[in-house]
Amino acid sequence: MADTDDRLKALAIQFSRLAPEAQRAVYQRMTSQGLRIGQFPVVARPHPEEARTRASYAQERQWFLWKLDPAARAYHISTVQRLSGRLDADTIEAAFRLLIQRHSQLGVVFEADEAGTVWQRRGDVPDQVVHRQDFSGFAETDRHARLQQAVSVLQGTPFDLEAGPLLRVGLFRLAADEHVLVVVMHHIICDERSLAVLMAEFGMAHAAVHDTPAGDLPVGSVTGDDSADPAFAGNNPSSGEGLPAGSGLRASDGPATPFGPLPLQYEDYAVWQRQWLEAGEAEHQLEYWKTRMGEVQPVLQLPTDFPREAGVRYRAARQHVVLPAELAADIRALCRREGVTAFMVLLAALNVLLYRLTGEQDIRIGVPNANRNRVETENIVGFFVNTQVIRCVLDGGRSLRDVLQQVCEAALGAQSHQDLPFEQLVSALNPERVSADNPLFQVMYNHASEEGGGAGFRLGEVVIDDYPLPGGELDAQFELTVTGQELPGGGFDVSFTYAQALFRAETVKRLLDQYVLLLAAFCRPGTVRTGDVGLLADEDSERVAAWEKSPSLPHAPVPIHVLFERQASAAPERVALQVQTGEGTFASLRYGELDRLANGIAHALCAEGVGPGMRIGLVAGRGFAQIAGILAILKAGAAYVPLDVNQPAERLLFQIRDSGLSRILVEPALRARMPAWPADAPAPALMPLVLPDHADGDTDTGPDVSVRPASVCPETVHTDSVAYVMYTSGSTGMPKGVEVQHQGISRLVQQPNYAQFGTATRMLQFAPFTFDASTLEIWGTLCNGGTLVQAPDGLLSLQALARFIAAGEINTAWFTAALFNRLVDEVPGALSGLGLVLSGGEAMSPAHARRALSHNPQLVLVNGYGPTECTTFAACARVDAATLATAAETGTIPLGRPIDATTCHVLDADLMRVAPGAVGELYLGGDGLAQAYLNQPALTAKRFVASPFGHAGERLYRTGDLVRWNEQGQLEYLGRVDAQVKVRGFRIELGEVEAQLQKLPGVREAVVVARETAQGTQLAGYVSGYSAAGTGATDATGATDATGTTGTTGATGATTATASTAAA
Repeated sequence: MADTDDRLKALAIQFSRLAPEAQRAVYQRMTSQGLRIGQFPVVARPHPEEARTRASYAQERQWFLWKLDPAARAYHISTVQRLSGRLDADTIEAAFRLLIQRHSQLGVVFEADEAGTVWQRRGDVPDQVVHRQDFSGFAETDRHARLQQAVSVLQGTPFDLEAGPLLRVGLFRLAADEHVLVVVMHHIICDERSLAVLMAEFGMAHAAVHDTPAGDLPVGSVTGDDSADPAFAGNNPSSGEGLPAGSGLRASDGPATPFGPLPLQYEDYAVWQRQWLEAGEAEHQLEYWKTRMGEVQPVLQLPTDFPREAGVRYRAARQHVVLPAELAADIRALCRREGVTAFMVLLAALNVLLYRLTGEQDIRIGVPNANRNRVETENIVGFFVNTQVIRCVLDGGRSLRDVLQQVCEAALGAQSHQDLPFEQLVSALNPERVSADNPLFQVMYNHASEEGGGAGFRLGEVVIDDYPLPGGELDAQFELTVTGQELPGGGFDVSFTYAQALFRAETVKRLLDQYVLLLAAFCRPGTVRTGDVGLLADEDSERVAAWEKSPSLPHAPVPIHVLFERQASAAPERVALQVQTGEGTFASLRYGELDRLANGIAHALCAEGVGPGMRIGLVAGRGFAQIAGILAILKAGAAYVPLDVNQPAERLLFQIRDSGLSRILVEPALRARMPAWPADAPAPALMPLVLPDHADGDTDTGPDVSVRPASVCPETVHTDSVAYVMYTSGSTGMPKGVEVQHQGISRLVQQPNYAQFGTATRMLQFAPFTFDASTLEIWGTLCNGGTLVQAPDGLLSLQALARFIAAGEINTAWFTAALFNRLVDEVPGALSGLGLVLSGGEAMSPAHARRALSHNPQLVLVNGYGPTECTTFAACARVDAATLATAAETGTIPLGRPIDATTCHVLDADLMRVAPGAVGELYLGGDGLAQAYLNQPALTAKRFVASPFGHAGERLYRTGDLVRWNEQGQLEYLGRVDAQVKVRGFRIELGEVEAQLQKLPGVREAVVVARETAQGTQLAGYVSGYSAAGTGATDATGATDATGTTGTTGATGATTATASTAAA
């Protein structure tokens, strides 16, 4: 065996002296014979006399990070120890000088040449290595406060890698027999193992200063004390707090070294590593990592309490827990049973925690590898540690045992390929870089065995123990770093170090608790599925259950036309509708008149065979006829299907066929714009929607409707009957029809808990009636006795809209968030007369909300959320001073709480409730749920699922929206789980737009993406054709109508089509 070792060492020495080309050739021959890098020892560099040496790969990365941000403190490594007993400060100074002589890395500095190559060389040793301060003369409270401040300065002052020194030592005297020793180094010259080596050898050096071998020191043998040490003079309150000029020691003053000779220095390792990797070992190990990591490198976005900021250094904070002894024993037993290590168990639990926290299945965690698997590097101070990425793919159905075995396999594979520097892996994979994110992983796990730790040294009978670090004084390397520390006796200390500006302390405490629950779940016998582990503490479970539900309706739901009829009966002379007839003049229609008009149309429909369960199309612009037509269809017992003749003919024809329309009410002025019906199918009957001539409702010249019946509402219309079918975007290229029931609308507008509607309400009707916001505008007004003021069809400038709001004395309006923002920016006076504004469709801007309320302090501003499938609103938030104060911290305005008769559940992929702050998909329940997607049973079954929480038959709607509960019990929107986006409040399936583009002549493939611009969200379409000459493109930038819909297109000659989203 010795002969083999000697032969391999001789080969390694010969290899180190070859030219790079020869090294590559020799490497190929060695590997062909089955020899690998792990079999060869590290040997001294060929030219140790050279003044400088190339930095190692790891050091180059540290240099790069330092050059990016020289003031960063994330890579400071330190230990703080309390020394109880009498000691001599000069002896400590001399001991550290011995260590600097022994370990070359303690005295190096770095520089880069003109080509950018980073070098290291020996720097100057300062006159005084150990910084000393005496706080013993201060009162106890003041003494410890000054100590904390001094330690913070020593730890937190940035290092200068070019000037040095990169080792700092502080000795702070609290009393004659009590000191605090602080050692701080930059990561570029050391790692955690180096710190343990340094402190262990410090004890030996301290003893050697007195020419006494450390092993022969009797208990209590200390050569002197600092009770009269002049080096501490001047640091008392009586004589100021200046630093000492020096200790009087020179580098050559120390005794002979008590250590055996170091066979190598870190510089030798740096040269050796570079030679082997450049000879071919890097390519060999890189193949493994490429296969392991795959082609896509996802970014793990932890849900934070506060928004991330680009280019900001985050202060670190730390929380920890010592695992219960019983759990620690269970983990040890699990390791024996499964043949794994404690490191693997703790890492596996962290993988599951991150999966459950984010919903991401592909989890990558950075793990520092000590990279000291050779005996010759064990006791060298230097930056050996190499970061590796452990990848784990999870889903809710995978058992915890499978996860553990997957982590075990990944860890063993990483161990076998540990020599490839992390920097080279990043360069080879070249992930898409986001400045705020670490490449390849965003969470670190660090495992420390019980042999680590800074207090592994002796100073005679001086008692040494850890001194608690002052919190928050160092920068966070990552948003979250989890450390598992094995303790003497088999216990475990688990700590979470986190970016203090991103997470609340209570959030991290909850994560720690959930981590402990997961560790316990791993130790349970039998098969436990990843998705079945309950992570909610009892208190959190009760809170979430309370947040999910809103009060039941204070009344029974009623068909919406019946609610209208009650208002018409109670106050028939009250004005129901107004339309503008001229500058400042409006025509009005009273409730009684509108009711009688609708009855007359309803009778005409009934005479044509219209009845319950049928669907009737409606083509009408904003005006009296539109509302009368809607009411008439409902009174006849049918459901109305609003149709927009401005949309493409193919889409309109699809809606007519899909909804099975046999009759369509059409305003005569719009009949000519109806598409031609295919000859191979029976055409629906087009019934003219004509109202008698009418004048202003305040005169006696209104239409003669006295002969109309009082009511035609059939008894078979119930609250669960379908009131309308509204079409929304679909992923197949065609829209899908959502069947909305009366009870959903009733719960939206009958005495709602999010706003007040009444007889004084003057609501702006501005949304197209094919858009579900019109449900709120129309029925929120007419079911509560208010007046609906109908905006004219067509384009409106912001200024014209503002004039219309003022002329119509409108006090209530719903705007898309994009339109609301533009009004605040360009015409803030438009909001001055409004008492209630509801906004939704997209995320509300806190800045615009703040400015709106500053212009109109009496304004009630509501942020509303809800898909068509839940009848306009499912949750709402009142935006007030408290909301804006929270938004200033979080950067977002919440979606709020469930409205009446609605439930909101935040669930993971396994339909398990997630904890407050964790990301989940929003599921909606209650009376507002639509009945189904028309003629799409498979899609209905996919999106409307059985509720795991309610009674048999209850359903939940999967919104596809990613949300979380905040600490106030309000929902916060985080994004989408699919490719659906919202543009000016319109929900768009990117797949539908792609499908339409692919139908264009010459288009072979199409991709559509959403991008953020200064004008808002834009859709960008990219197409490829069958030939270069056959591909055209357009750029749609155009004008906007009252809803924000774009209208103009123009050729650009580029293969990009964009749809502007600026609303007017």
